[in-house]
Amino acid sequence: MTLITRFRKLSLMKRILIIFLFSSVLLIVVFTSCGTKLRLPEECAQEELFAGQKWKLRLLTTLYKPYRQYKPYVKKSITAFRIEYPSSVNGTEKMLSGIVLIPHEKEAPLPILLYCHGTLFNKEDAPSRWDSAVQLEAIPAMEGYITFIPDYLGYGSTRDEVPAYFDQEITTQTILDILPHGLNYLDNCGIAYRNDLYILGYSQGGHAAISVLKNMEEENATNLEVKAATSIAAPFKLKENVNHILEKDVFPATAYVSYLFASLNHYQWHRKPNEFFQGASLDFIEKQLAGTVTLSKMARNQSDTISHLMNKDFLEDYLGDGELLLKQSLERNSNFDFTPKSPLLVIHSRKDEVVPFSTSYNTWNQWIDRGADKEHIRFHALENENHSETAFEGILLGLDFFQNYK
Repeated sequence: MTLITRFRKLSLMKRILIIFLFSSVLLIVVFTSCGTKLRLPEECAQEELFAGQKWKLRLLTTLYKPYRQYKPYVKKSITAFRIEYPSSVNGTEKMLSGIVLIPHEKEAPLPILLYCHGTLFNKEDAPSRWDSAVQLEAIPAMEGYITFIPDYLGYGSTRDEVPAYFDQEITTQTILDILPHGLNYLDNCGIAYRNDLYILGYSQGGHAAISVLKNMEEENATNLEVKAATSIAAPFKLKENVNHILEKDVFPATAYVSYLFASLNHYQWHRKPNEFFQGASLDFIEKQLAGTVTLSKMARNQSDTISHLMNKDFLEDYLGDGELLLKQSLERNSNFDFTPKSPLLVIHSRKDEVVPFSTSYNTWNQWIDRGADKEHIRFHALENENHSETAFEGILLGLDFFQNYK
């Protein structure tokens, strides 16, 4: 009796169990593989985080249905290396961290892609903490871009610092600073690259990506030439986004507003937290700033009822004519007052439940009204995706867009 015949004689439940166990073994092979090695100088290879072989990554995209749309983009094996680099934060030098994802099978020097990640509610999720190539943000490297991903201030090597969440000046500078040091790392490791830069960001990272684009178009201090950029589900107008949350009775993701207020208060406002928040939420926020509770735990435990989360007097003032200085601060950290010249794709979903569709669409319209070239400064509306799902679709749309400018 052949194995196939024996298999067919098994009960349905036993066949399902065998298929499940076989699939699990294949997935374990993919997730735990160290992949092929890049031949680098010893000092460069010491900071290797993980590697992924192309055939195993393609196998994963075949077996796991949600990943199947990525299979055409998995063209190269990759290896990730952790780097540290200095950056100035309010006049004080900090040593920040991030990763460099390097594709294998290079027939010619490859372009650089800067990826700006979205909000992280757990410091363990910082890119320099990853231990597997199975990351959505690694797709650009698999497609053939040398990819730089900064952790941001407050993560990785600066995990004991308060994250500068949506502090536009600090965030922009600390992201920009990975570029010269990342290039220096490639030079020291003998890795050839093109001076072509592509910028891609999602959510908080979509806001940061356009801040970086604005800076590079106005005062590019590198030898890199921006070829194109993509922003996905970005809250370009912080005041509009805060209004979107605080005007509701219930909001399912109040951790976004408490994280925003706690971070900007630390770096800019310098007020007592109880001027904004109340009750158990206040306790969680204070522990988060002290580093004793993760943002993910705060997100799970704080109230989603706005009147329970926010200080009553503050909420009344903010929704009325008060808190003018705070509102002006939100607008200052939403400075996109420029006319993009580099090809740019802005992506947002009409069903985004966290960041209103209008914040992207209206910003794009303002650029067009200022004279931006509509042929190259484009807007793509998704119809049914929520905030998280927009990332899955948006990264692929961004990579397709970049192909027009290679």
